[in-house]
Amino acid sequence: MSNLAERIWYGTSHQVHREPLAWHRPLLIVGAAVGLLAVRLHLPFTSSESMAVYENICVALVDQQNWAKQALVGVLDYPPLPALLLLLLRGVLPGGCDPQAWLVAICQVWIFFYLCRLVHFTGRSKLLFIFVPVLFAVPALRNYLWEQNPFWIFLLVMTSTLYHISRWQRQPVLRELIVVAINCAILVLGGGVGIAFAMATLVLMQVYGRKRLERHRGLTTLLFVPLLYLALLYPLCNWLIMHDPWFCVRRLLPFFENSSLYTAFAEEPLLAVAGIAVALLLLLTHFVKSMPLDLRLGFWLTAALVLVLAGGRASQLYFGGEFLMAGFCWVPMLYSWLYRPNFTECRAAARVCMVLASGLLMAVLVVLWPLRLEGKERDQFIGTPPDGAEIAAIVDDDWKDSRILLFDLRSAAIYCNQLDNRFLARLDYYTDELHAQRQDEQVHLLIPPNNGRFYAPTDPVFVELHEHGAPWLMLEYAWPSGWQLWRCVRDRPERFLVDPQAGGEPASGRGTGAGHDG
Repeated sequence: MSNLAERIWYGTSHQVHREPLAWHRPLLIVGAAVGLLAVRLHLPFTSSESMAVYENICVALVDQQNWAKQALVGVLDYPPLPALLLLLLRGVLPGGCDPQAWLVAICQVWIFFYLCRLVHFTGRSKLLFIFVPVLFAVPALRNYLWEQNPFWIFLLVMTSTLYHISRWQRQPVLRELIVVAINCAILVLGGGVGIAFAMATLVLMQVYGRKRLERHRGLTTLLFVPLLYLALLYPLCNWLIMHDPWFCVRRLLPFFENSSLYTAFAEEPLLAVAGIAVALLLLLTHFVKSMPLDLRLGFWLTAALVLVLAGGRASQLYFGGEFLMAGFCWVPMLYSWLYRPNFTECRAAARVCMVLASGLLMAVLVVLWPLRLEGKERDQFIGTPPDGAEIAAIVDDDWKDSRILLFDLRSAAIYCNQLDNRFLARLDYYTDELHAQRQDEQVHLLIPPNNGRFYAPTDPVFVELHEHGAPWLMLEYAWPSGWQLWRCVRDRPERFLVDPQAGGEPASGRGTGAGHDG
């Protein structure tokens, strides 16, 4: 039975060699990993807006706040994978440890070990000592090395995928395909960038990977079943938590209603040039039969990146991890250039074609470089949001202990962990339920600015409320940054709230409806 399992795992044509265990090797690797992790944790970290949002989601999940459960499954632009890992680290690490720093440090050390193994395959391990100083010499790359970016986990999964694809093309055994399929399934939990990169990798393996097998029946099932399994968790979890299996999709539809790729390419001509160049390169390299899989992976991932960037520009959505994954597109091509057999085992014409094609693709990535999103991720809350205590003080002037309602993820992440029970957040907006709630109690509604960061710029509900209000709303306060505080008017109030400082007189709302300029 064990022999049969080994044949299934390693492949029927692979002779299993059992080498004696060398205990010094795993101990040396573990010691080096622990040492590098300790060094990385003592190096500086810079905060990021995305990590702050994820940290507040985790805190709210621990406090069993309903909006955090909704955010975990209903918001694709903040994918659930980093939140799940942060929750795991919060439960495992002892008190006093920073889960965000540990997440980034673990991912970076793990990626470093994968890159060491890849460079070791090339037989040019000394080049690693050249790449590391170059990495620190480029300011943009160095800044991202220090940043507490939750999307480093995507880079780790893709580096693992490249490593196992490289092993697969040298020795096609089943375990490499299984790891690639599982990695792509994990990327489904990574939002737009993760899904695009997972689909590009799986289609690449389906089209070109099967040529490495004599019998490739069941290859499609093996590759796509893990991905489909995790993809089906989205509607299932949305149905259980949001009571709408397609809530995560419906939430994104307003962003794409009036958007078009033509507009995105017209506004970003460099993006259009890059897209045409990548399409032509994919078509030309299809006929180079001897091109290695890892080099093809760089082409396919760059094409997926162009689509993600175009979709983000067209919809004004920020897909987490765009810049990190753009940097990763260089790795398969550089690795293929360093690996000697890629060029010595094929014809001269194929070698020339591979060098020219990969060189042109690197030029495409250089063209895409000005489109990087260094600042956009940090300024997604354009305009400083008002302080929670200030909002509560404005409400308490006339309506003591009135709760403030929020209906978007970023507002909830800003305010829901500031004051206990004053801010009530949820991601599913239903007008009938809001009308019923405003009849039961006095509540206020906080509307973020219409800058495309908090809700879609064409959202039919919140854009209308922000611009024109509603008959059942009265503007209490408006900040210059675009934030608005509205009071939800009760049709038949059973009682008035009494302001204790007004000598027992009933406190009424600001009846003008014009608001106050902050």
